[in-house]
Amino acid sequence: MKKLLIILAVVIMSNNIYSQLDRSKAPAPKQAPEIKFGEVYSFELKNGLKVFVVENFKQPTISINLIIDRDPIVEGDKAGYLEAVGDLLRGGTKKRTKDQLDEEIDFIGATFETSSTEIYASVLSRHKEKLFDIFADVVLNSDFKQEELDKFKLQKKSSLQSQKDDPKAIVNRVRKKLYFGEGHPYSESAKEETVDNIDLKVCVDYYKKYFIPNISYLAIVGPIKKKDAERLVKKYFDDWKKGTIEKKEYKFPELPSVPKVAIVNRDNSVQSVINVGHPINLKIGSPDAIKATVANTMLGGGVFRLFQNLREKHSFTYGAYSTLVPDMAAGHFTASTEVRNSATDSAISEILYEMKRMRNEEASDDEVSLVKNYRMGNFALSLENPQTIANFAINIARYKLPKDYYKNYMKEIQSVTAKDIMEVSKKYILPDNCYIIVVGKGSEISEGLKKFNPGGKIEYYDIYGNKYDPSLSSLPVGLTPEKVIEEFQNVCGGKEKLKSLKSYSIEYKGSIQGQELAVKMIRTNDGKFYQETLINNNSVQTLIINGDKGIITSMQGKKELTKDEISEYLIMSDFFNMHDYKKENIVLNIIGVDKIDGLENVKIEYSKGNKKWIEYYNLKTKFKTQVSSLVETPMGQSEKVSKYAEYKEKDGYIFPHRLIQNVMGQSLSFEVSSIQVNAEPNKALFEIK
Repeated sequence: MKKLLIILAVVIMSNNIYSQLDRSKAPAPKQAPEIKFGEVYSFELKNGLKVFVVENFKQPTISINLIIDRDPIVEGDKAGYLEAVGDLLRGGTKKRTKDQLDEEIDFIGATFETSSTEIYASVLSRHKEKLFDIFADVVLNSDFKQEELDKFKLQKKSSLQSQKDDPKAIVNRVRKKLYFGEGHPYSESAKEETVDNIDLKVCVDYYKKYFIPNISYLAIVGPIKKKDAERLVKKYFDDWKKGTIEKKEYKFPELPSVPKVAIVNRDNSVQSVINVGHPINLKIGSPDAIKATVANTMLGGGVFRLFQNLREKHSFTYGAYSTLVPDMAAGHFTASTEVRNSATDSAISEILYEMKRMRNEEASDDEVSLVKNYRMGNFALSLENPQTIANFAINIARYKLPKDYYKNYMKEIQSVTAKDIMEVSKKYILPDNCYIIVVGKGSEISEGLKKFNPGGKIEYYDIYGNKYDPSLSSLPVGLTPEKVIEEFQNVCGGKEKLKSLKSYSIEYKGSIQGQELAVKMIRTNDGKFYQETLINNNSVQTLIINGDKGIITSMQGKKELTKDEISEYLIMSDFFNMHDYKKENIVLNIIGVDKIDGLENVKIEYSKGNKKWIEYYNLKTKFKTQVSSLVETPMGQSEKVSKYAEYKEKDGYIFPHRLIQNVMGQSLSFEVSSIQVNAEPNKALFEIK
């Protein structure tokens, strides 16, 4: 409600609705107000630390914000270490252990956030001395510990594993790689292997090199006088030692000469995630920056043109938006949405249409006024956050902005005209020089995407933005599905040996939302199957198949399986592919190549009636790496992906010892805790009552 009132207040100020209106025409906008932040004082310590104090006695809290002003850094084969630095800054100091640090922050009720370039903290003003003591201790005396780095790496790799099957995370990685190109710091994304490469030395070296006062800005906002702020800053930061930093510059990325179409294939995706955009050469605080922000708002920075077109007019999606980000090294423009497969090319056509309309048609006065009011309302809302005010003070010095830049921000927005919007759109919204990136089902969407490139060219990329050839021509001559399966069986022990495998049982262990998750599975060669899922050692679901009978028992009750369901479970659980597929009326086809974890995998589609699934086999190692299928969920059909890794020998047979399952955006990682081969299973487990 408070936010709504602020937006309404801005609209009222801008449109003077209290005056008598002539309803035959739009009301003339009232001059936008000058924003009053409170007096800003600044001073600089002998060590080069630049300090800004914003007095605000209307709020009870005081906030401290430190910005390290460095150029972007290429992390290379240790991508992710900058994030690790931000995490390690909360891991303890030379005076305080991590537990002590956390306890002291909690005791005074402070907010405390850290990254590799920024530290922010806030607290009730009566605790300001204590907060300064803690803040300075973290800035000057952080003591990075190996055990804290190990925790970070474990958590980060788990997060990265779940992001491998997240279409939004995938499109973001590919966007960065294509927009900015190899070797640019903005093109990098952390991977599990780069996180493994992170060591304590690279983090400590960064901290020692860049946490220096002469490239730092400190802003203090709240109920504090300049004299008191100066006393505290000198007390805690006078001894901070200077350093030297070399300037880093990067070549601005080249734009594609024509629209470039890139697909990241997901064979069972029912939706496409679409990203249309390109890098832009727009500096923070440049004369075009505010005008370009208003133009982007009109296109897709709120519920405007893209939203109205793709959602309200065509019902393609729940939402369609755009972002335009100025940056001193390289900014970017992006329009994005998610649509069903069949609407993919139509949605892209409408995005491009709206981008072109921004460049070629002047907006009406009413639309311009509405967009500017919305923009000013959002700006007013941002002022509720003390960190925003602190950043304003720092930005003025950091980017050499006019001292009244933010005070006059609303006036600058109000002065933007329809002509201004069209002119900046021609500079920074480029439908003829964009990347069209789609994460989706290539076999269904590729044909419709060819029209967006003058030559009908489409390129395929893996989830990290590496290009590859998905066509069958990239496969060895004479390769058949049967040969792929036979090669897989050979590396797992050989077909004849696998035939002697009477039974095997596997126990997997993982976790979900902090709770222990376990799966016990037993399979025999005479049509018996048992699988039990446990959370915190409590059984939540059991699946039993005994010949032509099958049942699932869960918290929702019991369900008898149909003949087709029994057949499907037995086939899908046949990891070593020992079924007689011809007898089971299963059709096998090689449908192409995908790149998984940097290596090419051949894809075999299995079809049995209306049921289809795809298995992936590494062309180099011959191992099965992934199985993808569609499953019914409470939200409708969703892709289920099972990934297999860490193959190891057990009694002459080779089993994967790591299983990752992803369904409905949730990723679960399991490690094998035990495997038993040819042990006589407990017959009672297969009894169906």
